[in-house]
Amino acid sequence: MENTKSVTEKLLSQSVVIENDPFNQIAITYSDLEIIAKVKKTSKTIIYDQRGQLMPGTFTAILGPSGSGKTTLLNFLSGRLVSTNLDITGSYYLNGNPIQSVEPYANQIAYIMQDDILTEVMTPRECFMFAANLRLDASKAERVRRVNNLIERLGLGECCNTKIGGNLKKGISGG
Repeated sequence: MENTKSVTEKLLSQSVVIENDPFNQIAITYSDLEIIAKVKKTSKTIIYDQRGQLMPGTFTAILGPSGSGKTTLLNFLSGRLVSTNLDITGSYYLNGNPIQSVEPYANQIAYIMQDDILTEVMTPRECFMFAANLRLDASKAERVRRVNNLIERLGLGECCNTKIGGNLKKGISGG
């Protein structure tokens, strides 16, 4: 069985370009990343010696078992990590330039959680438009164009207007 590092490297090398967007493209690279939580007099290593690269316009999946630090990693990379009891070490780069903190760029970096609170009653198109309306400083026509491009690239054309659904409401498959 392949180790997690080789699987991650394979997934990174097979990234799918979603859209060639000349605006606000940010490549994130991190190495030797360690995040240690300190509670009272004890320490718990959440992330140990990780490295990775997230390229603009790509779809990236973070895989791992429950409690493996996926959400902590994503929160750190997107500037959402606000806890004061964390020791964070490692190198972090935006577009190849080293930075000390991602927080000044947090309004340009985002991720979508697997289970969001509004998605059960929305369609994929509505979810993407909701995110585009919140995140993109572009005309309505440009936001619609980009959402349509995303739907096409992800192969969601046949289900883009079907309710997503969830535990209490039938909808499209989670797969």
